Amino acid sequence: MAMLALCWLGGVCLRAGATTMVEDIRWDSKPAYTRCVVELSGPAQYKAYDRSNDGYVYVDLFDVRGQQENLSISVDDGVVKAILVVQHKDRQILRLIFYLKMKTRFSVQTLEDPHRLIVDIEHPADASPPEEEIAPAETQPSLLNAVMGAPRKKVVVIDPGHGGKDPGTVSRIKIDGKKIEEKDLALKTALELKKLIDKSPNMEARLTRETDKYVSLDDRNRMAEHFKGDLYVSIHYNAGKNRQVSAITRGMELYFLSPEKTQQESERLLGALKSTEKNNGSSNLSQNPKLQSLLEKMIDEKLNRQFRLSRLMCQYMEDEFKQDSYFGQYYRGIKDAGFRSLVRQYTRPTVLVEVGYLTHSKELAEMVKPSNQRSAAIHVFNAINRYFHHQDPNFKPMRIKLPE
Repeated sequence: MAMLALCWLGGVCLRAGATTMVEDIRWDSKPAYTRCVVELSGPAQYKAYDRSNDGYVYVDLFDVRGQQENLSISVDDGVVKAILVVQHKDRQILRLIFYLKMKTRFSVQTLEDPHRLIVDIEHPADASPPEEEIAPAETQPSLLNAVMGAPRKKVVVIDPGHGGKDPGTVSRIKIDGKKIEEKDLALKTALELKKLIDKSPNMEARLTRETDKYVSLDDRNRMAEHFKGDLYVSIHYNAGKNRQVSAITRGMELYFLSPEKTQQESERLLGALKSTEKNNGSSNLSQNPKLQSLLEKMIDEKLNRQFRLSRLMCQYMEDEFKQDSYFGQYYRGIKDAGFRSLVRQYTRPTVLVEVGYLTHSKELAEMVKPSNQRSAAIHVFNAINRYFHHQDPNFKPMRIKLPE
């Protein structure tokens, strides 16, 4: 019987006995041990090898694939020099190699909910503290980085809302003789954010539109997949529901995908898989409750992880905007929602920023100022750096100060 292959939007493909994907790798150094955590999309078998007499230990994960072929992580905490992650192409094996400064013991364990593999490298009592850096890290690349190449840049997909025939919110009053359209301010703010990100050594930005053109939600999703984005930031400007509300409502809002919509999307994805199977004349999924249960769990885990990370990104943005003299004064909080632009971006952490209300006359006057558009971009930029550093301790964050 042919093995069943099931695919959904985002290019993710599942099989009975599917390859487990690496979703995140992070490390931390404590006084007693160095810990490396590998987050996985599903369960994985492993085998550990002790070569500490030769200066290293390693762990093989079977039927597991990473997001890139090779990754080097400089640790240099007095016990662990570096971690090298190598993908064996011919065999579905992901190898984690820990280069040591001394012989020591280590332990490996796997946990569920979410699935992850944890490697702890013990710090002996006589371990020396890490040596003080002679020069900044960026001028002293590790040997592994020199050999393997630096890790790929983080990709931020910036989505300026609306565009073309879809103006979004339109102000009721005119400024300089014309009404202000949301699509124009969203694009200006997005371009400011792109400038900041593209100047970073470890990030790059991709826009879903760079001019005043209409882009459908499905096309925005396909572009994000094509760009292989690590984070999706959608930029919008808000509107009051009616004239009475518009007269008093102002302030920025942050949105992430609601738990209810996450569950609805999980059900939709599984339904799409079943429909695809039916159209292909196969009945493996319908006749295999265990496979169906596995798929349901994997989809739920993927969406729940997106939900958690999206909220985390919102919290970092909240911290940044609250420090602003204007945005902090009228800030309206983090909210969960089921915007279609968020629901379809389920394969990556996704946030939506409503910068301000164009239907509030005084706020409109603030929103059209280039200085406030740049301030909003700076706050989002700083939050993105904090988010990526939380996800990857090897990521060196940058911070931009607002003009005095």
